[in-house]
Amino acid sequence: MRSPLMRLVRYRIKLLRYLETLVFLLLLGPLLPELAAPFYADWGMAEACLLGFLAGLITIFLNENKSLDMRTPWYPYLDFNSTFYGHMWDAVRVAGGSLLVPFEEELFYHSWMYRYFCSRLSGKEQHQSLLDVPFSECNWGALIATNGFMAIYNGKEWRSSGLSGLFSNWVIVRRGRFMDGVFAHAIRNITINIWVLVTDQRQFW
Repeated sequence: MRSPLMRLVRYRIKLLRYLETLVFLLLLGPLLPELAAPFYADWGMAEACLLGFLAGLITIFLNENKSLDMRTPWYPYLDFNSTFYGHMWDAVRVAGGSLLVPFEEELFYHSWMYRYFCSRLSGKEQHQSLLDVPFSECNWGALIATNGFMAIYNGKEWRSSGLSGLFSNWVIVRRGRFMDGVFAHAIRNITINIWVLVTDQRQFW
């Protein structure tokens, strides 16, 4: 997205993604057992917070898109030639990346994909479908396969994405609580967002 037109389109695409995720969560979220489970503010959440923060620091340290050849950096105040629009789109990015993306990606990778692989690799007769697999089930083949796919999807950022995925997946399995993984993912993204806003190193966006 090097052309000015495509750079502007990118912001609309990102906003559309966030809105789709928000609508999905509002309409279908109450029907998903993993999202309807009670939320516990305990040591499990503290562990998730710590691992999420560590995942964010690892992503910052690796800085896999420093050459800027994976994606065009997020510079709305330059693309729109407006400080107001710059702040507005930065706020959209922070809110969407911190509050919506964790639900979207954790549902896909660590609710659906992980449990699907578990149901196929475990050999347990009671696992007729992924819905029969508890979040507390640990299957190393499924862990590697799921987060391997997550790493591959993220291209040059495969190392940080794969490790972050493993952290979130492990947090879920450790206590069998899906929301712990969402929380860890959110803390990771918040850590990266704060780094970007403080240092203006927008290659992470």
